[in-house]
Formats: sequence, C-alpha cells, structure tokens
Amino acid sequence: AEGLDTIPLVAPTSTPDRVKAAAAVAGGFLYYVSLTGTTGSKLPDLAEAAARVQQVRELSGNRLPVAVGFGIATPADAKAVAKFADGVVVGSAAVRIIERAVAANRDPVPEMEEFVKELCGALG
Repeated sequence: AEGLDTIPLVAPTSTPDRVKAAAAVAGGFLYYVSLTGTTGSKLPDLAEAAARVQQVRELSGNRLPVAVGFGIATPADAKAVAKFADGVVVGSAAVRIIERAVAANRDPVPEMEEFVKELCGALG
C-alpha cells in the first residue's frame, strides 16, 4: 500500500544472504525475530540476540534500525532487550492482557494503559 513501509522479518536461522535481501527491500526498520518457535513463549538468550542484532546491522550496512520481538513479555524484558536493540516489540503480552480483560467482561483499555506506562517507565 502506498505510504507503508515493508518491514521484513529476520530470524535466528536467516542466512547472511537472506538478511541482505531483507535489508534491500526494507523500509522503516528490520524486525529481528529473537526466537524460533512460538511468540510470547520465553525471553530469548540475550547475549545471542545481541550478537545477532549486531550481525544484522552489519549485513544491512547499518542502513536501518533493528527492532527485536518474540519472547518479550514484561517491562524488565523490554529494558534488557533495549540495551542492544533499536526498538522492542511487545505483542503477545498485550494480546493476553486484552483477552483476559474481555473474558472477564472488563474494559481492556485501562489495563493496556497501565501496561504501556510500565513499559515506558522501564525504557526510560
């Protein structure tokens, strides 16, 4: 669609050629999927993820920021990942908050507001 950036996903299993190809078509940022498997399941190995993010930056010519997602569920997780990533993606945790609120017939907005405030507080 016009005016929307292509945000390709790069995984731990992506080859250097795949990373370069993703960077060539990317706009906005590259999304590093920090885990293989199910999103929201566990925090990734931070040292491994940091090394891989650096590799993605180098392979992409440092042209775009690299955001990291998958396995980031808490403000503490986001803070840890933000030390080496240009952006942090928290998706499944937000979906769970909304699902729990809706299942309990509560408005999810106040709970999401609180979660976002906690994330912002952790990220400074």
